Amino acid sequence: MPSRIAFECYRSRARLLSPLNGYEEVVSETELRSDPLSGRVAIIGLNLAGKRTVLYSETDEVLLQGLAETSRGRCFFCPERVGKATPRYPDDVLPGSGGRLGRGGSVLFPNLFPLTDYHAVVALGREHFLRLDRFEPALLAEGLSLALDFVRQVTTREDAPRHWAVCCNYLPPGGASIVHPHIQVLGSALPMATPALELERAREHLGRHGTCYFNDLVRTEEDRGERFIGRVGRVAWIAAFAPRGNNEVQGVCEGARDLTELDDEHVAGLAAGLSRGLTAYHRLKLSTFNFAIYSAPVGGEHDEFRVYASLVSRQSVVENYRCDDYFLQKMLGAEVLVDPPETIAALVRNP
Repeated sequence: MPSRIAFECYRSRARLLSPLNGYEEVVSETELRSDPLSGRVAIIGLNLAGKRTVLYSETDEVLLQGLAETSRGRCFFCPERVGKATPRYPDDVLPGSGGRLGRGGSVLFPNLFPLTDYHAVVALGREHFLRLDRFEPALLAEGLSLALDFVRQVTTREDAPRHWAVCCNYLPPGGASIVHPHIQVLGSALPMATPALELERAREHLGRHGTCYFNDLVRTEEDRGERFIGRVGRVAWIAAFAPRGNNEVQGVCEGARDLTELDDEHVAGLAAGLSRGLTAYHRLKLSTFNFAIYSAPVGGEHDEFRVYASLVSRQSVVENYRCDDYFLQKMLGAEVLVDPPETIAALVRNP
């Protein structure tokens, strides 16, 4: 049976007379890949290996340790301050909780500067700073479980928003204003643009083929093998064919249509996959990342969608780091990458 997933790829060959080669003619090759669901374009620079240290610098470990130490004394996410310096939810939002939720060493509280109707923060664990190879599955599962506890409690309210995401920025080049590891939970009345587009395209796929796009994607990638990383519990992990960011890996949650349908096995699979991906990033001498976990709207029958996670690396901590988000991403909706996804799959697959 022909695959229901189309992996569209165009190879570009640009000719130039290069001063780096005595003005002899050289051919520069790139691949333009289209995401099978959204149509988003990723540009893989097959000629960019020599610019790796310019585009994605290796972490300055001395600077990183200095950042960790100088920020520790004023961090209000650390355990000695989190109960005194962070905001609380009103009693009607989290009844009987004192305005915060806790699990293990992690604490959930409202964002002091909320962006959506419900915007919570999970201070993740007691350690102020973690290298990427120290985000253990148990710690990530603790934080994700706490985030989902919040989603489930709030979505019982009559005025609860239906669109939810669990996300993370880590360290300043990754968009974080606080060094202490933390997760953010956003619930809004309107979907964000990417989930809305993907939901629409997934509905079209279901109408055209009578099947769930995400199930088809996992089955096709597992059969092909080149980008399939493996399964952890009820989560399948894949290196994205047309990544939305550098070194993207995606986790697809079997049978879960929205965040409230995630069970302990899903959480364990998400935590283990994220941990393995971050360990791979550490082996590449990187230090920052983003992830997002989102789904169809809470409630209703959404057989076209599955909860899934996207993890990407960002610029490392160096004295003068290069911004990796510019006109191609912001204006044209494309991404520039150094390593093909097939290479990243092998790196994450073999820790």
